[in-house]
Amino acid sequence: MNVQSEPVEIVKNGTSVAVIISSKEYKKIEALKMEIVKSRFTNIDTDDLVEGGDFFDEIDSGKYD
Repeated sequence: MNVQSEPVEIVKNGTSVAVIISSKEYKKIEALKMEIVKSRFTNIDTDDLVEGGDFFDEIDSGKYD
């Protein structure tokens, strides 16, 4: 059985409504997000701070991809 490694996009009436990724890729993305969160805790000690909402907006926008 071949495993799909590329994301699969679901389009409804010409509009992208969802993207399906493998569980392996999902776990990889979540681990990367956690590494970013951990690095921010280190930044607290050096007063290199950012507002929480701004931080999560940066993650969601793909700034750290």
